[in-house]
Amino acid sequence: MTDLVILGAGGLGREIAAMVAGSSLGAQYRIVGFADDALAPGTQVGRWTVLCAIDGVAELGPISVVLALGDPELKTRIYQRIQGLPLRFPTLIHPSVHNLDPARNRIGQGCVLSAGVALTTEIEIGDFVLLNLNTTVGHNARIGSYSSLMPGVHLSGNVALGVGVMIGTGACLLQHSSVGARSKIGAGAVVTHSIPPDTTAVGIPARPLDQKSGSI
Repeated sequence: MTDLVILGAGGLGREIAAMVAGSSLGAQYRIVGFADDALAPGTQVGRWTVLCAIDGVAELGPISVVLALGDPELKTRIYQRIQGLPLRFPTLIHPSVHNLDPARNRIGQGCVLSAGVALTTEIEIGDFVLLNLNTTVGHNARIGSYSSLMPGVHLSGNVALGVGVMIGTGACLLQHSSVGARSKIGAGAVVTHSIPPDTTAVGIPARPLDQKSGSI
């Protein structure tokens, strides 16, 4: 059995802990605790304890960790801090995930695929990607590293997401649409075309939000 430390003891961290402990993943991974910068070592979080700050995982020796961080920017920064440490980054896939074509779907390291996720065929998923509950990904979709897709997101075929993209709960991306690196799509939005990098887009259809006025 592989010892696993969860980096981040917030809501997502507790969800991942529950996913591992409450499924057949629990026969493969033993959760030894959390690492979190905001909580003192020894703090009890559910069934587990905060072991150390995130940089302290180096003192635990070679160990497997999962980045339980929904914010792509924060996830990127944390990985940059720890990437030189003797750590392993397994991809965690809930047993209910429907991967229809595992021979042609490529999934990077350190990803989390939650319950109810469905993948069709010829999909490329980068490193440290979160696909939250009941997300669906259509054929030939491309998802850049560090991206996070919240519950109920639907990607149609040939959708392309850049690095570090955040897609809000229940958003839909229609065929051949794209979202540039580090952009954010609001909950319930429908993306019908290309959203440029470093943009927040909301609405149906999704339109860039004026960062100064808050209007679209």
